[in-house]
Amino acid sequence: MGSAASTLTIPDILDEETCKKLAGEKFDQALFDTSKDEAGNITKEQFTQIWNSKMSTSEGETKATKIEKTGPEPDVTPVDLEVQKKFHSMSRWNKPWAEEMAPFIAQNPGCQNSVDAVNGNLPLHIAAQNGHVDLVGNLLKIGVSMDAPNGTGTTALHVSCLCVMLFVLSTMCFCFSFFFSFKIILTISFFFLFFLFSFF
Repeated sequence: MGSAASTLTIPDILDEETCKKLAGEKFDQALFDTSKDEAGNITKEQFTQIWNSKMSTSEGETKATKIEKTGPEPDVTPVDLEVQKKFHSMSRWNKPWAEEMAPFIAQNPGCQNSVDAVNGNLPLHIAAQNGHVDLVGNLLKIGVSMDAPNGTGTTALHVSCLCVMLFVLSTMCFCFSFFFSFKIILTISFFFLFFLFSFF
């Protein structure tokens, strides 16, 4: 299940129980213990810093297996529930980028990486699931993380493969081909072809 931290307003001072509620499965007891003050609280800034570090690294990823990427860090600024729902709806219905989505992101930083509290989906998952190739490309250009998992651990890349969205998959591979080694792109291509032809 995804965390609700991106859909709530964060108080200035947080106790352990509030942090657990906001961070959900991503709560890290060791990080909280090293950050808390004498009263057992952390500040909003400390929580946001911990939250951002937990969101930018997939669970189970180690330094040895992590693929080094360049480019902007994903903006995971927490947003209100209304903002999250509106941007997810805009992603689902593929609203015009320049006229509606880009200005909305400028007014609501972090909405492009907002997490649905029910299923953990991010806007990139929704765009990939619905085959919105242009939206996928635009989200990737502004630094949305392609490898951020949803509530079931599925990334947008997995979603594009599972939904047999060839154009979305090719856009993801093309946009980030300079971040991945040739072996990884080749592996993704073979996986997709195997998946596609296994139905014949």
